[in-house]
Amino acid sequence: MKSKLKKLVIALVAMLTAFTAMHISTNIYAADQPATITLGAYTGYSSTSYNADGVHYIFNENMQQILIDGEIGFCVEPGILLQPGSGFVPTAYDRREIAIIAYEGWEKSAKTAADYVATQFMIWEAVGGRITRTNFFDYGAYKANIQNRIHHHFDKPSFDNQEVTLKVGESITLTDTKGIFKDFHLVDTGGLQVKKNGNHLTITATASAPEKTTVQYQKIPSKYVGTSIAYKKAGSQIPVKFKVKDPQNIKIRVNVQKYGSLKLAKQDDEGNFVPNTSFQLSYNADMSKPIGTYKTGADGTVTIHQLLPQTVYVQEVDVPDHLVLNSAVKSIKIEPNKVSAFTQINHWKKGKFQFVKKDADTGKVIQLANTTLEVYDTSGNKIKTVKTDKTGSVTSEDLKYGDYVFKEVAAPHGYLLNGESFKGSIREDGVVVTVEIKDKRVKGKVKITKADSETGSIAQGDASLNGAVYGLYARENIVDPSNDGVVLHKKDTLVEQITLQGVEGSFSEQDLGKYYVKEIQAPQGYQLSKKEYDVALSYEGQNVPVVLREVTAKDKVITGNVEIHKYCADSNSAEVLKPEQGAEFTVILKSLVDKYKSFEEALKHTDELSKREYDVLVSDKNGYAKSKDLAYGEYVMKQTKTSDADILPLKEEITFTIHKQNEQFSYSIKNALTESYVKIVKYDKATQKEITLSNMSFKVWDVKHHKYVSQKVGNKRIDTFTTDEKGQSTLPLPLKSGAYELHEVKAPNGYLIHQAPIPFEVKKAVFEADEDGDPITVVKVYDDMPTGRIVLKKSFEATKDEVIKGAVFQLTANSEIINPRNGSVIYHKGDKVNVGQAENGRYELNEDGILDIAGLPLGIGKASYALQEIETADGYVLSDKKIVFDFEMKDDTTKEYVLKDSIENKQTIVEITKEDTKGKAIAGAEMQVFDEKDTLVSEWKTSQAPHTIKGLAVGKKYRLHEKEAPLGYAQAKDVYFTIENTEKVQSVAMRDIQVKVRKVDEAGKALANAKFIVTDTKTKQIVDRFTSDTKGNVVKHLIEGHSYILQEVEAPNGYVPADPVEFTLKDKDITITVENKPLKIELQLVKIDSDTKKPIVSKQFVFQAFADKECRHKLADAVIDTKKGTAAFTFRYGKYWIKEIQAPSGYQVRDDAIEVTVNEKGVFVNGEALRKTEQGYYFHFENTKLPATSDHTNLPLFFASLIISLFAFVLIIRVKR
Repeated sequence: MKSKLKKLVIALVAMLTAFTAMHISTNIYAADQPATITLGAYTGYSSTSYNADGVHYIFNENMQQILIDGEIGFCVEPGILLQPGSGFVPTAYDRREIAIIAYEGWEKSAKTAADYVATQFMIWEAVGGRITRTNFFDYGAYKANIQNRIHHHFDKPSFDNQEVTLKVGESITLTDTKGIFKDFHLVDTGGLQVKKNGNHLTITATASAPEKTTVQYQKIPSKYVGTSIAYKKAGSQIPVKFKVKDPQNIKIRVNVQKYGSLKLAKQDDEGNFVPNTSFQLSYNADMSKPIGTYKTGADGTVTIHQLLPQTVYVQEVDVPDHLVLNSAVKSIKIEPNKVSAFTQINHWKKGKFQFVKKDADTGKVIQLANTTLEVYDTSGNKIKTVKTDKTGSVTSEDLKYGDYVFKEVAAPHGYLLNGESFKGSIREDGVVVTVEIKDKRVKGKVKITKADSETGSIAQGDASLNGAVYGLYARENIVDPSNDGVVLHKKDTLVEQITLQGVEGSFSEQDLGKYYVKEIQAPQGYQLSKKEYDVALSYEGQNVPVVLREVTAKDKVITGNVEIHKYCADSNSAEVLKPEQGAEFTVILKSLVDKYKSFEEALKHTDELSKREYDVLVSDKNGYAKSKDLAYGEYVMKQTKTSDADILPLKEEITFTIHKQNEQFSYSIKNALTESYVKIVKYDKATQKEITLSNMSFKVWDVKHHKYVSQKVGNKRIDTFTTDEKGQSTLPLPLKSGAYELHEVKAPNGYLIHQAPIPFEVKKAVFEADEDGDPITVVKVYDDMPTGRIVLKKSFEATKDEVIKGAVFQLTANSEIINPRNGSVIYHKGDKVNVGQAENGRYELNEDGILDIAGLPLGIGKASYALQEIETADGYVLSDKKIVFDFEMKDDTTKEYVLKDSIENKQTIVEITKEDTKGKAIAGAEMQVFDEKDTLVSEWKTSQAPHTIKGLAVGKKYRLHEKEAPLGYAQAKDVYFTIENTEKVQSVAMRDIQVKVRKVDEAGKALANAKFIVTDTKTKQIVDRFTSDTKGNVVKHLIEGHSYILQEVEAPNGYVPADPVEFTLKDKDITITVENKPLKIELQLVKIDSDTKKPIVSKQFVFQAFADKECRHKLADAVIDTKKGTAAFTFRYGKYWIKEIQAPSGYQVRDDAIEVTVNEKGVFVNGEALRKTEQGYYFHFENTKLPATSDHTNLPLFFASLIISLFAFVLIIRVKR
């Protein structure tokens, strides 16, 4: 029984021993060999140390380092002596806190003697020992330092266990805000590129890395990681070579976004693939920071590689000209290692042609239907046939982008077919291209041939078929062929007047219609015909440009005759004259006599004359003979036979001229003549016509007797004779043959007096006969009228000796001008006065700049003329001054009266100002003025003062153009102005519109640094880019009348971009206020346990945000979710500090403030960038429990084992007894 009980107790003790040893021994490494323990260097420190039982102690006079196989070891049994030597058996030693003391105290130290002793002392204390005496007086400080390191032994960098997502090639730099990462060592790169720089870790994603990988570092160097080994040997304390079992690994989880590809295809709406189309790619929906621009190849596709596996945005930026650009932004999801596809389909640009038929001469639309046009492509293929309607126009159906050729195949009535090929192009979608096709109107032309009614093309006598004046008259209303209802010529109005050059002439080309031709003035020697010749100018088809008509117009020659009374006298003194029968006289056209030099020679060639150009007269029994009607002209009559051979023929030749119809000449011819009546006839020298309004007085001087002729009539003797109301005067009594002179005593009214005698002769044989048959001698007296002369000196402002041409004056009668010849009115008051080559009263300056008008009639003694400037040189004001010249005859001897005057033209003056909408002058605008031919007239840059231009032409239209607006102003529309005829300054103003943009926040406070672009809605071109400032910004490069879109492409830091604003420039300034909403982010911190790395949930804690690093100015309290263990803040852009105010129960409050920065680059916590996840921005906030530095023995187990051991001891004693 005792034996059994003993065995039982021994078994229990063994089991208890094994059980209690479990807290020390775990695994024994069979490979470890027994070690040799030696003592190393003296430390110079002494101590007395007690074991945990308080009984065993050792006094160390000069402590030495323990070496286990040459490596540092430490004693774990204070008070027990170490016996150096070999044979120490290794066994595992599993006291983590002791290993940490050895690592932090010695391995992390400078490894001095003091470091060794301090570490040993702390190990003894950790296993229950006591140091009662020592000369290591700085132990307390060393111990505090080691304890601090132990306290932070389990600290890990702030980015431990953080998850980041990187694109291939992208880098991120993580910063340890705890400042401990510098002590960590690389374990695994995870296939990524990593670079450590102090407390900063830079990770770069590589193409070869896995899509999900981990970068690992450890705090404890590998040589210090492992199982601590205790070395046992009987009779000696146990030394331990310490290793740290937990290397304190940290990891950063990295998601690598691998590349994918995108194949873009371009097709038109007919399914054809289209090359040369450009697409822009971006990872941003607003297409900012584009990846690149890619163009489709010959197959209409393009593949883009190395795209990140995320949403890519595609925008078409350029297409071939024939397609409509689709600028809509499309999104495509890129899959890693796959080729995504996208096809963009575009429509062809299509447009229409509006064909308008116009008159080539007038530009009017031809309002006639059925003009037929054919439309061809450039290859000659007919596409369409169209016909105009009654409006003269037609619009085609939609035609695709391209070039087209148009041909007219049927012209409108009255017009020629236009054989040209017209070209047109469709270049824009939806456009209507107007094509004007101009046709020339068919014209008609009338040719006139002048003929003699008897001889045809040969004129008779001295008459001429040359120079006839004909008029073309409208037989009906001649209407415009464009069918717009305009009457070009009213019925019976004179359309055109021409003077024939030769026997032929043509009217200019006229519009089609019915006309008639009528003679206005007959040629010299012919009677005016009243006959009207009808002419119909009718359309003969679209290929006949001019319809020709011919008219032969015949006139009758003016005719007259001559008669003779032939007498025969025995002597000069015969009183009774007897008729001579049978006397022959021949009349021949004088031009034939001149041709053959004598009358006798001309008689031989009378066959060259017509029947009306010569005649033979033979007197009858009464001595009378009369010729047939002779044609207009001068004739020579001579006696060619006598009635008796004894009678000598008359030697003198008689000449007379027939110049009016039915004119008759009568001559009395006798052998001798003793006296003749004298008839004085006054003629106007200039016109060769009789002066019928006369009041002339004259005397007759007898040359032979040297005295004035005095005749007694009744009881009066007359020696001064006066013309009658017909301008003629016949002496009462005949004068004997002989030489006489006419002395003018008084000139006719309005004429100059003859100062020289006028000789005449009363012949013996040849006389004219009056109506009574009495011989009469006609004396023709030709008088001159005095004339007026106007001399006007013309000058122009701002010229010296330069002669400027271009001034034209019009001369009008300022009073009624009476013709002194016959009392008729030469000019009524207001009539235009033409002298010389003047027409319509117009006169121009001569080469010397002088207006010289001579030969003005003075009427019957007084005349008034008015001169008015009607045209002047370009750039000068037309004078409105009426210059009056009053002429008055002072005597009858002054031939010319000269009146002089002068006039100066002022230059036109235009002042041009550039103003804002409030009328304030603007400097800095580049301005130009163009004339009607678009020729540049003036160019300048504006200042505060007006710009002056002198010398712009009156009545002309000019265009004021703003070439470049001043900065901040819109380019204004062109201003057209017409120069008025005034010497006053003419003002022209152009006003510029200003568009101002104000950028404000929600409170209306001005914001800077917003980036804007301004785009023209029509051209799609960006016209301005600017960055806002707090004063407001003025938009540049705008054009009045255009519409624009103001788009914010980049908001100020911390704000959301505003929506685009469309505006149109009209006539007022515009202020656009763009309000930005602040950009807000939500940041969450997740509370985690520093050991378990798991969220701390269901425990209350408090966080606050501050505006300063010292955490004095509180901004907000965090929103706490204890179920999730999170604290949430909402931040705008800025810098903030988050501080833990209350830690979860059982955790230490952290005294550090977390710096949070929110800006355009992202969210940064203590300088480390956070990646935005689907849940937003978050980071981990670790709370740590302080680790214990004493013995970690399981006390309950220890006491249990102690009781069992005591119980076993008692049993053994009792068994022994």
